[in-house]
Amino acid sequence: MAILSSGAALLVPEFARLKAGGDRAGTVALAKRSLYVTLSFSCGCFALLSAFAIPVGRVLFGSEDAGRFILYLAPVVPVMFLDHIADAALKGIGEQVAVMWINIADSALTVLLILCLLPRFGIVGYILMIALTEVFNFALSLSRLMRKTGYRPAPYRAVLPLSFALLSLLFSRAVLAGSVGSVPALALGGTAGLSLYLLPFLLLRRRPKNAPRP
Repeated sequence: MAILSSGAALLVPEFARLKAGGDRAGTVALAKRSLYVTLSFSCGCFALLSAFAIPVGRVLFGSEDAGRFILYLAPVVPVMFLDHIADAALKGIGEQVAVMWINIADSALTVLLILCLLPRFGIVGYILMIALTEVFNFALSLSRLMRKTGYRPAPYRAVLPLSFALLSLLFSRAVLAGSVGSVPALALGGTAGLSLYLLPFLLLRRRPKNAPRP
């Protein structure tokens, strides 16, 4: 999130510049590119968190239960990261008030779900609350962005990042995560898992020397 927040801060003035210049096509193109890069980045984070959740809980917190909670929350990461970028885009095109009201609605839903879920389901209810409120917030932000810019999601573009994430997750869990018992081993395994996720992207970007640049 620290890496993503830095990138989101740079996007706000860029969206503002395109909005001020009346460049609707540029705004849509920037939104499309930003959300796709964020999706690719967040799928890698999801794969690593899912594969190494139990070792992280055991090595860093001395509790496999903590690792299981990380595992339950890992699927929320892509939604959380995409919502962060969607909010940055909205702020850049002058929709700060809309972002504020979306966050207020999100907070109200959070309170309601805590009152309903926490007494009955405990920590599982809390995890469910986080997942539901993140999806709710992102759905509102994306809907607002689509109405104000004309951006339309292309679900098929999510196939490659999700496929690469699944392959990295399965390999890391089967081969790398089982032997992790220390912080250096965790760092090494995480680096190997991340490299496996990034490798297909790098291979797809390779072009013959005389090929035209897209």
